[in-house]
Amino acid sequence: MLALLLAGAVQSQIWFTRQQHDQTTDIVTHARSAQTCECSYSVSVNKTGPSGTSRTTQQQDVTLTAGQDQALSTLRFTLSPQDKVHISVKLYQGDTLLSEAQTQIPDTASKQH
Repeated sequence: MLALLLAGAVQSQIWFTRQQHDQTTDIVTHARSAQTCECSYSVSVNKTGPSGTSRTTQQQDVTLTAGQDQALSTLRFTLSPQDKVHISVKLYQGDTLLSEAQTQIPDTASKQH
């Protein structure tokens, strides 16, 4: 599990969990807010390796219920040993950035903002 927690100005948190399967790796992004909020989030993924570079961004609206954990997205990767993946998640209320979190595979240097 990648235990990466961030507290934003509105007391929101984003974190990642990781599960390894035989041929794939799943990364689930989670959020929690101290107050119920109509929010939006974006997930950006950059994958580089011997086969090239791939960039993907997903954006969606979400209602976070106060004090409840909520999965935002599940990312599934089939990775070679040379592949590197960087994942960035941002949580917004309107135009206001509430929280953001970043992680990478291999997990050499997760960052918080």
